[in-house]
Amino acid sequence: LLLFPLLSICSCVVFTILITNCYALKRNLFNDVIRSFVMENLADYNYLLPANLLPSVNA
Repeated sequence: LLLFPLLSICSCVVFTILITNCYALKRNLFNDVIRSFVMENLADYNYLLPANLLPSVNA
């Protein structure tokens, strides 16, 4: 009778560890995707420098 709650607690711990690992894997994958996007598409960021922006017009 005492074995079932122990198995239930162990199952919950294993499930929690599994979910935590999935979130870490998802976060790491997301970081890799964002990093590659930035490196490929925004490598030339000189257009963002203030000297290259159009001056504001006071209307």
